Amino acid sequence: AAISSHDIEVLVSGGFLTQVQREDVKMCCRSFSVLELAKARRRWIMWPDVFNKVCDDLLVVPFPTSTEIMQKAAEFRYAISFDFTSWFHHFKMEPSVARFFAVKKQGRYFVPTSIPTGATQPPKFAHVLASAVAARAIAIIQLRIAVDVFIDNVRFCSDNKACFLEVNPL
Repeated sequence: AAISSHDIEVLVSGGFLTQVQREDVKMCCRSFSVLELAKARRRWIMWPDVFNKVCDDLLVVPFPTSTEIMQKAAEFRYAISFDFTSWFHHFKMEPSVARFFAVKKQGRYFVPTSIPTGATQPPKFAHVLASAVAARAIAIIQLRIAVDVFIDNVRFCSDNKACFLEVNPL
């Protein structure tokens, strides 16, 4: 659905959008929200068409297929998964960059305070960073553990149940 005035209010009060003056805006993006029933919320999406067209090939990250993920999981007896909370909102956007990702609603302009979720590059960054965190965790544990990463979702797999007894969610 098109982003509503209520969505804008929620995003501004949550610190995800900041209102700016028209002269501070360099480019506007399409913006909408989708209902996520499982999380009982609306997910805000910004779709920066020009940015996506120009930057899509700058970072090439091979995402695993669902078949690859399921095959790896089938090799082990135990697994634990987690999803980084509000992963994209941890990456703050400088105001000088944010002005290229403006949203216009009822004659007012807003810019994001963190990287836009509808851009093609942020999921790639998230995937690379989550993979690095997972690899470091495995190196620290020093046991036979496999890991699957898909954007900001991480699953550790092992045949050793003891590997997961003291795991605390992030």
